[in-house]
Amino acid sequence: MGFRSFFGKFRKRRRRRYYRPDGSEEPKEKSPLFLKLIEIYEELKIIIYVWLGLLAIVVAIDLIPWDKSGYMGNLLAEFHGLLLDVLVFVILIIIYDRVVLERRRKIAIILDEIEILRNMEDEVAKHKIIGFIKRLNKLGHKRIDLSSCYFRKASLEDLSLADAIFRRANLIEASLFLNDIDGADFTDAKLQNATLWAVRGKNVSFDIADLSNVTIKSEAYITDSSFHRANLTGANLDFVYFNGSNFENATLEKSTIEECDFRKANLESANLMEITLTNSYFDDAKLINANLRNALMKPLIEDGERYYNDFKGADLTGADLGGADLGGADFIGAKNLTIEQLSKARSLYKAKLDPEVEKQIREKYPHLLEKPKEDSDV
Repeated sequence: MGFRSFFGKFRKRRRRRYYRPDGSEEPKEKSPLFLKLIEIYEELKIIIYVWLGLLAIVVAIDLIPWDKSGYMGNLLAEFHGLLLDVLVFVILIIIYDRVVLERRRKIAIILDEIEILRNMEDEVAKHKIIGFIKRLNKLGHKRIDLSSCYFRKASLEDLSLADAIFRRANLIEASLFLNDIDGADFTDAKLQNATLWAVRGKNVSFDIADLSNVTIKSEAYITDSSFHRANLTGANLDFVYFNGSNFENATLEKSTIEECDFRKANLESANLMEITLTNSYFDDAKLINANLRNALMKPLIEDGERYYNDFKGADLTGADLGGADLGGADFIGAKNLTIEQLSKARSLYKAKLDPEVEKQIREKYPHLLEKPKEDSDV
């Protein structure tokens, strides 16, 4: 039986297995791997036949009784090795074309489709782009340019958005859940009332983005990232790690911040007016010229224990604490925190201060260390 007839029967047997058992003519969907092997075989079959013909000629010559010790004998031996090298090289070239170049062609086509849909603010365009993101995820492509794309009220659950570009994109009321946003760029994006659940990412940019009334929660990690001049007015931040992130000139006015980690974050000149702060960490953070007027600092009460806000080692140079309730907060080792700043606070009840600072407060402003009449929780 020849190679062609054997492989042809093998293909027929495989083809019969893909038909439905009820006798209908509609075949079952073939596996992508099998289809890929068939494509590679179709590409290779002529080359294989030519290679087998050459091999047959070489073997026939080799079987003829003649003196193979001379130059022609050595040449024949080299030709054996050359035949194998050529076959391997051709197979690798075709596999590279089918696997690598085909992947690149698919990615290019999808990116062209996204480009066509860019700036279209309708539901059809939105769902198509989400489908394209899923396909690009399967192809392992990162840094998808989604600038100015429309995702209003979209569910982007479990998509990999690492290095994706969302500049000026509309993500109002969108939902991100368990997304990898490592290196993503949300500069100037609209994220009002969006929800970011348990997202993960470093070096993410939210510069000048509108995140008003955004909800970020459920052990989200957005570390070493940038929120420069971002608007987080009325944001709900619950159990989020912002370690080392930049909030310079950002607005978090009237935000609710609970169990968040701002260690080593830069909040220089940030607007934190009227925030409600619960059991959060600002160790070694920069709060230079930050506006904390009328901020409310509350303990987290859990199993009878109280957990307070922590500002150990934070730089509070020029921070405005006017009218702030700093009850229970830990300012041990805080840098450049003056008596004048603390004197403008509404309450320092149970706050932890450096001994010398506390001594001066007791002497000059003892009422600040007393329990506020209207507050029974601190």
